[in-house]
Amino acid sequence: MIKRRDMFEPLLESLPSFRPMREAFVERWAGNPNNHFDAPDDLPEYLLLGDLARWLLGGLRSGDIESVRHALKVVERWLLEGDPYVREAATIGFIETLQNNIEDHETRQRVFDLFGPEGQHWWKQLDGV
Repeated sequence: MIKRRDMFEPLLESLPSFRPMREAFVERWAGNPNNHFDAPDDLPEYLLLGDLARWLLGGLRSGDIESVRHALKVVERWLLEGDPYVREAATIGFIETLQNNIEDHETRQRVFDLFGPEGQHWWKQLDGV
């Protein structure tokens, strides 16, 4: 089972170009008096998931489909293997943010097609389809 404190490890392994964003996020929030580096569960991971969604959409627009594909495979794992927090973060924190930041039907369909079956299921659930 993928737990909250470990959820970004598979993403960093399959998408090393995301590591600087993750490190900057941890550094920024570790210094926040309401968050403690020794307690990663205190980090507002939903904010990072939103950043990830927008970053991937930028990559998709610039033609980096492989990064999007790698990331969505990890999201599929979060949905299938994650603890309750990880599954909810994958749906509400990532998929919903992704949907809310796509402005055209063609891109929506393209992203939907890159998801695995579980991601497509949750995409439809959140999209009301």
